[in-house]
Amino acid sequence: MGPKAATNEVINELLNALHNRDFDVRRDASDALREFGEKVATNQACISLSNALRDNDSRVQSNVSEALGKMGEHATTNQVIASLLNACGGEPDFWNERSVNALERCISSYDALKDLNSEMILKLHSCMKMSEKISASLVPSDHFIKVFLDTENETWLPLTVYVAVLQGIAVTAISNSIRVYDSNGLSELSVSRSELMDSLVKAFRSQKRQLKGNNEKVPEVENNT
Repeated sequence: MGPKAATNEVINELLNALHNRDFDVRRDASDALREFGEKVATNQACISLSNALRDNDSRVQSNVSEALGKMGEHATTNQVIASLLNACGGEPDFWNERSVNALERCISSYDALKDLNSEMILKLHSCMKMSEKISASLVPSDHFIKVFLDTENETWLPLTVYVAVLQGIAVTAISNSIRVYDSNGLSELSVSRSELMDSLVKAFRSQKRQLKGNNEKVPEVENNT
């Protein structure tokens, strides 16, 4: 079955087949959906594929993870993220190698992150804290800071600091710019308003106070203005 066969009717049948009791049927359906990739990029497909990551068959898990990853390379990435977060349902066991890979590939998309609403941002933060398997290793070190500065949505701040802790980066504020240091070198981001700079510095300092008693190292924004 080639990509041209990916009509809505066929796709719906394949998505329904993911619930079949016969694991061979589920495998065949997930194989086909993996081939279709972005051609199955609908909201319902995101939900069905995300839920299928719970399948107890590793091949099904692998196929749907790859399908979600392909969908995440296109305009529906924010839908994929939302579906993954909703499928998690607050259960740490949901996050295995396949589901983590699908999520990390998606959150590496700047366009997808900037379109997330505050509810999804909070869910993303909660899920990332829930599982140590989510390391944000695929995400550029200045990624979340850039999203906060561009969206000006303060809901991003706790997650921005949390990811900085995960990645072990160093951050400094110089005049109207933020410098981010990681193992690959330096990146610099322009800050359009002083209020944004103040909020970012405050968030890092607040997190440092919270974790100081646990002897955890937090990347503090050093203000060298």
